[in-house]
Amino acid sequence: MSGGDVQVNREGPHWAFSLAVYGGAGVSDACLHLQDTCGVDVNVMLLCAYRRAQGLAVDEALLAMVETTVDPWREGAILPLRQLRRDLKKGVASVPPETLSFARKKISDAEITAEMVEQELIMRAMEGGDRRPSDEPLAQVVMKVVKFYAGRRGLDARTRRVTEAVEALAGQADRCRHLVPPAM
Repeated sequence: MSGGDVQVNREGPHWAFSLAVYGGAGVSDACLHLQDTCGVDVNVMLLCAYRRAQGLAVDEALLAMVETTVDPWREGAILPLRQLRRDLKKGVASVPPETLSFARKKISDAEITAEMVEQELIMRAMEGGDRRPSDEPLAQVVMKVVKFYAGRRGLDARTRRVTEAVEALAGQADRCRHLVPPAM
């Protein structure tokens, strides 16, 4: 793969892990809460949990490197698609509901594809990071990601709802460890 080529791998273990974690009871709501209140990039958070499940460390330097890599894609592709999908949820007076629903589905599909591209960018960035082992608890890793993003916005991540969201995601990630191959 050359410098700018990003190939989406729908069968990759990182994508399977992300779907399994996100699909856990209460996890999608928890992730959306962290995204909307703390500015968390859910894909970064999921793949940091994946990396930790591989037995590798996640630190602020890695988070900063990943953020530098994915921010242009998130700002240019994911966020505009997400905003359009959310705006259409309100309805458009001149468009029949079934047509609007069809359009929202297509936009949602494009948003998911954009998130898959982002995951590939994250994985590529993480490959260049420190490969030292870690046994840090998953909940601490997830909270580290939340604090990283909240801190960039000057927000306080120490609320009961944030803690509950972190625990929901970390618990499900722990249950999905079997999907993660060891780091090489």
